[in-house]
Amino acid sequence: PKQEAHNDWELNTVTRRYGAILEHQRSLRRIYPPIRENLNREQSIAWRHLQTNTYPNLCLLSKIDPTTYENKFPLCGKPPTLYHVTWAGQKAHVAPTNTTQTPEQWEAALFCSTPDDQLKVIDRARKTAKATGALD
Repeated sequence: PKQEAHNDWELNTVTRRYGAILEHQRSLRRIYPPIRENLNREQSIAWRHLQTNTYPNLCLLSKIDPTTYENKFPLCGKPPTLYHVTWAGQKAHVAPTNTTQTPEQWEAALFCSTPDDQLKVIDRARKTAKATGALD
């Protein structure tokens, strides 16, 4: 019985240290700030998809199904990347005009940590994706 208790204590200590090591390594790989608890599950998922460039967009969908989705923005003919459709392209007219259209401003928006700013970007992405047919 004493031996078992000793092994349990060792196992618990090793597990705690292992968890701490994993958490430390995870924090070193983190590029974007953690998601705020103010966002619901759907918004949190959309926010991570935006940050990782995997939010539904015509460019991504055209690679998955080229017969259904064309790799050009229907309103201007340019490649329909997530950045272009959501941030730089102004011809969709479903979201307010964006006066800061540079890639640097797009990256800054993806790094923002205030829930209000995050919700604005999520809403803009959702509206433009629906308008272009990426969220059918």
